[in-house]
Amino acid sequence: MNAGIRSYFGAELIIEGELDKQKNYLIVSHPHGLFGIAYGYYAFELHQRFGTITLFTAADVILSIPLLRRTMVWWGMTKVGAAPLKRSLCEPWPFNAVQLQPGGIAEMFYGTDREQIILAKRKGLAKVALQTGVCLVPNYVFGVNEVYTRWFGPNSLAARVSSVLRTSLVAWSGRWGIPFSPVPNRVKMIIVLGKPIEVERIEEPTSEQVEALHARYVDALADLFDRHKHRMGEEWVARRGTLFLEDGKPIRAKRE
Repeated sequence: MNAGIRSYFGAELIIEGELDKQKNYLIVSHPHGLFGIAYGYYAFELHQRFGTITLFTAADVILSIPLLRRTMVWWGMTKVGAAPLKRSLCEPWPFNAVQLQPGGIAEMFYGTDREQIILAKRKGLAKVALQTGVCLVPNYVFGVNEVYTRWFGPNSLAARVSSVLRTSLVAWSGRWGIPFSPVPNRVKMIIVLGKPIEVERIEEPTSEQVEALHARYVDALADLFDRHKHRMGEEWVARRGTLFLEDGKPIRAKRE
Protein backbone atom coordinates (compact mmCIF):
# COMPACT_ATOMS: atom_id res chain seq x y z
CA MET A 1 0.00 0.00 0.00
CA ASN A 2 2.73 2.49 0.97
CA ALA A 3 4.68 1.74 -2.19
CA GLY A 4 1.55 2.52 -4.22
CA ILE A 5 0.98 5.84 -2.43
CA ARG A 6 4.63 6.82 -2.87
CA SER A 7 4.49 5.98 -6.57
CA TYR A 8 1.11 7.57 -7.34
CA PHE A 9 1.41 10.76 -5.28
CA GLY A 10 5.18 11.07 -5.03
CA ALA A 11 4.44 10.99 -1.32
CA GLU A 12 7.03 11.75 1.33
CA LEU A 13 6.76 10.99 5.05
CA ILE A 14 8.60 13.01 7.70
CA ILE A 15 8.45 11.89 11.35
CA GLU A 16 10.20 14.43 13.57
CA GLY A 17 10.06 12.58 16.90
CA GLU A 18 10.05 9.10 18.38
CA LEU A 19 7.29 7.22 20.20
CA ASP A 20 8.04 5.90 23.67
CA LYS A 21 6.42 2.57 24.64
CA GLN A 22 5.72 3.98 28.11
CA LYS A 23 3.69 6.95 26.80
CA ASN A 24 0.45 7.47 24.93
CA TYR A 25 -0.02 9.71 21.90
CA LEU A 26 -2.88 11.61 20.30
CA ILE A 27 -1.98 12.22 16.65
CA VAL A 28 -4.00 15.26 15.60
CA SER A 29 -4.39 15.23 11.81
CA HIS A 30 -5.12 18.16 9.49
CA PRO A 31 -6.73 18.78 7.12
CA HIS A 32 -9.58 16.28 6.83
CA GLY A 33 -9.97 16.40 3.04
CA LEU A 34 -12.46 13.91 1.66
CA PHE A 35 -11.11 11.25 4.04
CA GLY A 36 -7.95 10.45 6.00
CA ILE A 37 -6.01 9.05 3.08
CA ALA A 38 -2.61 9.40 4.81
CA TYR A 39 -3.52 7.41 7.93
CA GLY A 40 -2.54 4.01 6.56
CA TYR A 41 0.75 5.36 5.27
CA TYR A 42 2.09 6.69 8.55
CA ALA A 43 0.40 4.04 10.69
CA PHE A 44 2.40 1.40 8.82
CA GLU A 45 5.62 3.34 9.31
CA LEU A 46 4.97 3.91 13.03
CA HIS A 47 4.45 0.18 13.42
CA GLN A 48 7.67 -0.57 11.54
CA ARG A 49 9.73 1.87 13.60
CA PHE A 50 8.19 1.68 17.07
CA GLY A 51 5.88 -1.37 17.06
CA THR A 52 2.90 0.93 17.63
CA ILE A 53 -0.54 0.01 16.31
CA THR A 54 -2.29 3.32 15.65
CA LEU A 55 -6.04 3.41 16.23
CA PHE A 56 -8.18 6.05 14.54
CA THR A 57 -11.40 7.88 15.34
CA ALA A 58 -14.37 8.24 13.04
CA ALA A 59 -17.95 9.54 13.15
CA ASP A 60 -20.38 7.36 15.10
CA VAL A 61 -22.70 7.21 12.07
CA ILE A 62 -20.24 4.75 10.47
CA LEU A 63 -21.05 2.24 13.20
CA SER A 64 -24.67 2.24 12.03
CA ILE A 65 -23.71 0.68 8.69
CA PRO A 66 -23.29 -3.09 9.32
CA LEU A 67 -20.65 -4.12 6.76
CA LEU A 68 -18.74 -0.84 6.95
CA ARG A 69 -18.81 -1.01 10.76
CA ARG A 70 -17.11 -4.42 10.79
CA THR A 71 -14.47 -3.31 8.29
CA MET A 72 -13.64 -0.06 10.08
CA VAL A 73 -13.41 -1.69 13.52
CA TRP A 74 -11.13 -4.35 12.05
CA TRP A 75 -8.90 -1.57 10.69
CA GLY A 76 -8.67 0.03 14.14
CA MET A 77 -11.56 2.47 14.42
CA THR A 78 -12.66 3.82 17.80
CA LYS A 79 -15.53 6.18 18.57
CA VAL A 80 -14.79 9.90 18.46
CA GLY A 81 -16.74 10.85 21.62
CA ALA A 82 -14.83 12.09 24.68
CA ALA A 83 -15.46 9.01 26.86
CA PRO A 84 -14.43 6.32 24.33
CA LEU A 85 -11.52 8.48 23.16
CA LYS A 86 -10.18 8.76 26.71
CA ARG A 87 -10.45 5.00 27.15
CA SER A 88 -8.51 4.42 23.94
CA LEU A 89 -5.84 6.88 25.03
CA CYS A 90 -5.16 4.81 28.15
CA GLU A 91 -4.41 1.60 26.26
CA PRO A 92 -0.89 0.19 26.81
CA TRP A 93 1.63 -0.32 24.03
CA PRO A 94 1.32 -1.39 21.24
CA PHE A 95 -2.06 0.40 21.12
CA ASN A 96 -0.61 3.60 22.55
CA ALA A 97 -1.41 5.96 19.66
CA VAL A 98 -4.76 7.27 18.43
CA GLN A 99 -5.40 9.45 15.41
CA LEU A 100 -7.96 12.27 15.68
CA GLN A 101 -9.21 14.51 12.88
CA PRO A 102 -10.68 17.43 14.86
CA GLY A 103 -12.15 19.12 11.78
CA GLY A 104 -14.64 16.26 11.43
CA ILE A 105 -17.44 16.23 8.87
CA ALA A 106 -17.54 20.03 8.68
CA GLU A 107 -13.91 20.25 7.54
CA MET A 108 -14.64 18.03 4.56
CA PHE A 109 -16.02 21.21 2.95
CA TYR A 110 -12.95 23.32 3.80
CA GLY A 111 -9.76 23.65 1.78
CA THR A 112 -11.41 23.65 -1.63
CA ASP A 113 -9.41 26.72 -2.72
CA ARG A 114 -6.92 27.31 0.13
CA GLU A 115 -5.43 25.57 3.17
CA GLN A 116 -8.11 26.16 5.81
CA ILE A 117 -8.85 24.07 8.90
CA ILE A 118 -11.25 24.04 11.85
CA LEU A 119 -9.13 24.38 14.97
CA ALA A 120 -9.83 27.62 16.85
CA LYS A 121 -12.99 26.18 18.41
CA ARG A 122 -11.73 22.61 18.77
CA LYS A 123 -10.46 22.95 22.34
CA GLY A 124 -11.82 19.59 23.43
CA LEU A 125 -8.67 17.90 22.14
CA ALA A 126 -6.62 19.94 24.64
CA LYS A 127 -8.97 19.05 27.49
CA VAL A 128 -8.82 15.33 26.71
CA ALA A 129 -5.03 15.48 26.43
CA LEU A 130 -4.79 17.10 29.87
CA GLN A 131 -7.20 14.63 31.46
CA THR A 132 -5.25 11.65 30.13
CA GLY A 133 -1.72 13.10 30.10
CA VAL A 134 -1.06 11.98 26.52
CA CYS A 135 1.43 13.60 24.18
CA LEU A 136 -0.06 15.66 21.35
CA VAL A 137 1.46 15.00 17.92
CA PRO A 138 0.66 17.65 15.27
CA ASN A 139 0.17 16.11 11.84
CA TYR A 140 -0.27 18.02 8.58
CA VAL A 141 -0.83 16.35 5.23
CA PHE A 142 0.14 18.72 2.43
CA GLY A 143 -1.75 18.06 -0.79
CA VAL A 144 -4.67 16.14 0.72
CA ASN A 145 -7.10 18.97 -0.06
CA GLU A 146 -6.44 18.42 -3.76
CA VAL A 147 -6.56 14.62 -3.82
CA TYR A 148 -10.27 14.89 -4.71
CA THR A 149 -12.03 17.94 -6.13
CA ARG A 150 -14.91 18.83 -3.81
CA TRP A 151 -17.74 20.77 -5.37
CA PHE A 152 -19.04 22.78 -2.42
CA GLY A 153 -17.38 24.98 0.19
CA PRO A 154 -18.05 25.58 3.91
CA ASN A 155 -20.79 28.16 3.28
CA SER A 156 -22.79 25.94 0.93
CA LEU A 157 -26.23 24.46 1.54
CA ALA A 158 -24.69 20.97 1.47
CA ALA A 159 -22.35 21.94 4.32
CA ARG A 160 -25.20 23.36 6.41
CA VAL A 161 -27.42 20.32 5.88
CA SER A 162 -24.50 17.99 6.69
CA SER A 163 -24.03 19.85 9.99
CA VAL A 164 -27.68 19.37 10.91
CA LEU A 165 -27.77 15.68 9.92
CA ARG A 166 -24.30 14.98 11.39
CA THR A 167 -23.32 13.11 8.25
CA SER A 168 -21.44 14.18 5.15
CA LEU A 169 -23.26 15.15 1.97
CA VAL A 170 -20.07 16.20 0.23
CA ALA A 171 -19.93 15.77 -3.54
CA TRP A 172 -16.64 15.33 -5.38
CA SER A 173 -14.90 14.32 -8.56
CA GLY A 174 -11.67 12.41 -9.00
CA ARG A 175 -9.10 12.10 -11.72
CA TRP A 176 -10.21 13.14 -15.22
CA GLY A 177 -13.15 15.01 -13.62
CA ILE A 178 -15.29 11.90 -13.20
CA PRO A 179 -18.03 12.56 -10.57
CA PHE A 180 -17.79 10.43 -7.41
CA SER A 181 -14.80 8.57 -8.81
CA PRO A 182 -12.69 6.56 -6.35
CA VAL A 183 -9.61 7.33 -8.48
CA PRO A 184 -7.85 10.32 -6.86
CA ASN A 185 -6.21 13.25 -8.61
CA ARG A 186 -2.51 12.65 -9.05
CA VAL A 187 -1.07 15.38 -6.86
CA LYS A 188 2.02 15.67 -4.69
CA MET A 189 1.55 14.74 -1.03
CA ILE A 190 3.83 15.42 1.94
CA ILE A 191 2.92 13.83 5.29
CA VAL A 192 4.55 15.38 8.38
CA LEU A 193 4.28 14.20 11.99
CA GLY A 194 5.73 16.81 14.32
CA LYS A 195 7.64 16.32 17.53
CA PRO A 196 5.32 15.15 20.36
CA ILE A 197 4.16 17.85 22.78
CA GLU A 198 4.54 16.61 26.35
CA VAL A 199 1.41 17.12 28.49
CA GLU A 200 1.15 16.84 32.28
CA ARG A 201 -1.94 14.95 33.42
CA ILE A 202 -4.57 17.06 35.22
CA GLU A 203 -7.80 15.22 35.98
CA GLU A 204 -9.86 18.42 36.32
CA PRO A 205 -8.15 21.05 34.15
CA THR A 206 -9.27 24.66 34.39
CA SER A 207 -10.42 26.61 31.35
CA GLU A 208 -7.16 28.58 31.54
CA GLN A 209 -5.10 25.37 31.40
CA VAL A 210 -7.12 24.12 28.42
CA GLU A 211 -6.67 27.46 26.65
CA ALA A 212 -2.91 27.41 27.31
CA LEU A 213 -2.42 23.91 25.93
CA HIS A 214 -4.63 24.66 22.93
CA ALA A 215 -2.49 27.76 22.20
CA ARG A 216 0.69 25.63 22.44
CA TYR A 217 -0.77 23.17 19.98
CA VAL A 218 -1.86 25.88 17.51
CA ASP A 219 1.63 27.39 17.72
CA ALA A 220 3.30 24.01 17.07
CA LEU A 221 1.05 23.28 14.10
CA ALA A 222 1.71 26.71 12.58
CA ASP A 223 5.46 26.14 12.89
CA LEU A 224 5.12 22.67 11.36
CA PHE A 225 3.20 24.06 8.40
CA ASP A 226 5.65 26.88 7.75
CA ARG A 227 8.75 24.71 8.14
CA HIS A 228 7.63 22.10 5.60
CA LYS A 229 5.38 23.85 3.06
CA HIS A 230 8.40 24.52 0.80
CA ARG A 231 8.55 20.78 0.09
CA MET A 232 5.44 21.21 -2.08
CA GLY A 233 7.22 23.59 -4.45
CA GLU A 234 7.08 27.32 -5.19
CA GLU A 235 3.88 27.17 -7.25
CA TRP A 236 1.98 25.39 -4.46
CA VAL A 237 3.30 27.81 -1.83
CA ALA A 238 2.15 30.75 -3.97
CA ARG A 239 -1.37 29.29 -4.15
CA ARG A 240 -1.73 27.65 -0.74
CA GLY A 241 1.21 28.73 1.40
CA THR A 242 -0.91 30.44 4.09
CA LEU A 243 -2.81 28.37 6.64
CA PHE A 244 -6.21 29.76 7.60
CA LEU A 245 -8.49 29.00 10.55
CA GLU A 246 -12.22 28.52 10.22
CA ASP A 247 -12.89 32.23 10.79
CA GLY A 248 -10.96 33.06 7.63
CA LYS A 249 -7.99 34.59 9.44
CA PRO A 250 -4.43 33.35 8.89
CA ILE A 251 -3.23 31.14 11.73
CA ARG A 252 -0.09 33.26 12.10
CA ALA A 253 -2.21 36.35 12.79
CA LYS A 254 -3.77 34.51 15.73
CA ARG A 255 -0.32 33.84 17.19
CA GLU A 256 0.99 37.39 16.77
